Amino acid sequence: MEYHQIFNELKTKLCNGLQEKPLFIDKIQKAQDIDELIQIMQNGDQFSISQIDLLNALKIIMEWSLNMFGNKVKNLNFKDTDSKSNINNLAQMVKNLQHDLKHTLPHNKFSTPQIIQEIHKLARGRTRNVQLLNTYFQNIINNHKYLSITSCSTLLYCMGCLSYSDERLLKNITEHITSHTDISSKACKSILKSMATIRYKNDRCLEHICKQIFDGKIKCDSNEIVNILQSFAMLDYYSTYVQKIIKEYIPYDKFVNLTSNNKLSFTWSCTIFKVLEDSFAKSVLNENFVSMLVGQGEKENITNKLKLLNINAYAKYMLKNYSGPFLVNEQCPIIKTKYLAKQSYLNILESTLKHILPSVFHFKMNVDTKMGFYIDAELGVNSNFNFVDIRNIEDNQKFTKYASLYFCCAIEQNDNELLTLEIIHRYVELLDKYFGSVCELDIIFNFEKAYFILDELLVGGEIQETSKKNVLKAIAAQDLLQEVSYGDVPIEL
Repeated sequence: MEYHQIFNELKTKLCNGLQEKPLFIDKIQKAQDIDELIQIMQNGDQFSISQIDLLNALKIIMEWSLNMFGNKVKNLNFKDTDSKSNINNLAQMVKNLQHDLKHTLPHNKFSTPQIIQEIHKLARGRTRNVQLLNTYFQNIINNHKYLSITSCSTLLYCMGCLSYSDERLLKNITEHITSHTDISSKACKSILKSMATIRYKNDRCLEHICKQIFDGKIKCDSNEIVNILQSFAMLDYYSTYVQKIIKEYIPYDKFVNLTSNNKLSFTWSCTIFKVLEDSFAKSVLNENFVSMLVGQGEKENITNKLKLLNINAYAKYMLKNYSGPFLVNEQCPIIKTKYLAKQSYLNILESTLKHILPSVFHFKMNVDTKMGFYIDAELGVNSNFNFVDIRNIEDNQKFTKYASLYFCCAIEQNDNELLTLEIIHRYVELLDKYFGSVCELDIIFNFEKAYFILDELLVGGEIQETSKKNVLKAIAAQDLLQEVSYGDVPIEL
């Protein structure tokens, strides 16, 4: 029997003992949960209900709770059955019991749609009850073997709204999605955006969706394809099918008919995929186009600026023989308030640099990369590993450059400088091997991978693994466990 049916039986039993109190009965019948029933009983004297009747009603509620929850409360005997304090004491006992009961209801008796409906209620109210969610998720994993596309989409949507997910259930969901061939374009868009939101990447599931799109089983127009590609980009997923979808659905003659935001999103996605063409970059870096985009709402404005900065950086550093426009200085400024913890860190960093460097002219703080992010600090060393005046870097100094990336290590006075240089070189080799011709954009969009590699190479400032092969094996193992990316609130079906 389902929970709401059992609860209705409880209300009926309470009402049977109060036949001559219609207003009070009406209150009971309208109650939605145990907490409301307890509140009604505690205010029963307003309806001229005797304390004996109220106490008996609370005992019925307690017995019902015990039947649902188990024999956790043994003593229900009270010396003075007419005491108002006894009513309050018993009401408190029921409340305490109900607090535990909420996490241990027999949800295995619920159907899959009912459990999903309960999860959806939590998502709607942004109620992130982790213990209850775990109960629901575990129940679906253990007892419900079939999930429809709508169920899969709704569960992913709820996980995205609540910023909470279960990896076992996610694996279960993606397996179900992979088995379906009747995915609608709306469901496809919702599923992918939700996966991007909760940072979950399942290559097999994504490949299945791509194949369904390319084979025409998922009917999508150009604007829907743009949204789908953006989710792929957020998930850092690119395959032969994605390449085919881009060429099939968004040739340049269709690109020019897209909305302004979709033009930007498509171009940004191509930037992440590293397949951006000159014609697309020229279109979105056009001064008139940029001015139109940055005049939108505040949230959209920041998002658009970041995308433009990413595209501009790719056009500037990655596109060969690019002859189109670039962003004008100060055209896309992004002012972001620093959190107190971040500002405290920057203050300590600045103080340290002032202490170890010859002067304040040997470093810069908050360096704008013109690519959508700031570098906390920048300094330079010459070929003899001596710090140099940052003002003279461009004119007088030469530096070792790794694919537009600069590396700095802080070491103690007695540390071996040549060994430090060798560690930097080994780190760059690992990055280059992992990303394939590593560049700034690889670090920007996969900074956590750069940290993972560094953690495998160094521990406590000391090198722990000299083998590139072993480090990359460890990173590959982490990739199997990691759920990647970033996104907004997903689409609800």
